Amino acid sequence: MLYWQMGVGVLINSHSGCARHISVGSILQQVRQTFPQEELHAAVICASSLEEQVKMILEHRPRLFLVMGGDGTISSVVAQQLVPLGIPLGILPGGTHNHFAQDAGIPLDLGEALQVAARGKIRTFDLGEVNGHFFVNNSSIGAYPRAIEAREKLMERMQLRKSVAMMIALWRVFANGEALRPVLRIDRDQFQTRTPFLFVGNNRYSFENGLNPHRPSVQEGELWVCTARKHTVPGMLALLWQAARGTLEESRDFVSFSVRKLEVLLARRESVRVSRDGELLNLRPPLRYAIHDRIFQVITPA
Repeated sequence: MLYWQMGVGVLINSHSGCARHISVGSILQQVRQTFPQEELHAAVICASSLEEQVKMILEHRPRLFLVMGGDGTISSVVAQQLVPLGIPLGILPGGTHNHFAQDAGIPLDLGEALQVAARGKIRTFDLGEVNGHFFVNNSSIGAYPRAIEAREKLMERMQLRKSVAMMIALWRVFANGEALRPVLRIDRDQFQTRTPFLFVGNNRYSFENGLNPHRPSVQEGELWVCTARKHTVPGMLALLWQAARGTLEESRDFVSFSVRKLEVLLARRESVRVSRDGELLNLRPPLRYAIHDRIFQVITPA
């Protein structure tokens, strides 16, 4: 479903969060009302497959690219296509959580987000990378990717809500007690750890708001690496309780540090499931993580 315009490209991921409940025609009408003077040569696409259709839009080199979707959609657009062209992104939050949009100060209301895209200012943010794939929020291996796979099966088999399926999936994963034994290499130093997960954030997360973590900044030029020493259900519940109280980083069972580059070695693994902003990738070890300082142009409130 294509609407040819000029100057502003609009991509709607109809399978993301709340975007499923808004008609393409309604969104298009609001875009036209917000950019009434534009003669455009971009496309508005409603589809579940993104990469090829994003290329179609970018062939016309729009001055601004609007994306309605969640964090995974933003990563898919930004990662391999938008950043190299230097085209700024206007975010119309349409996902389940919209973590990056909130950390960037973008309103969740569609009308307000469109006004920001039209009248805001360009700010540049950091991006994380793992083996050539950018991420706007975080990447991880271990428990979380396994839980995503289990969640999708539960949603398909039992028709559960996403949040309920994820809670059940996480419980099952931690009840299994499986632990990773990655070797972490930082510059010339390396050490092995035993942990249920390895989490790598695009900048540091704060748990001062309890179970609603946020990033004070996405412009500090650092990867935030986290592991846990406990890999049982009681151990993870204890960490969850500390996170709820805002004292997680005081726990001796929670390990976190900041780096600019990280290499993760996994013995006897030809491939590993890696989450990138909630989407799953199959990557070949070693995993090479890096931070890219302020290369992501986003329209934010002035």
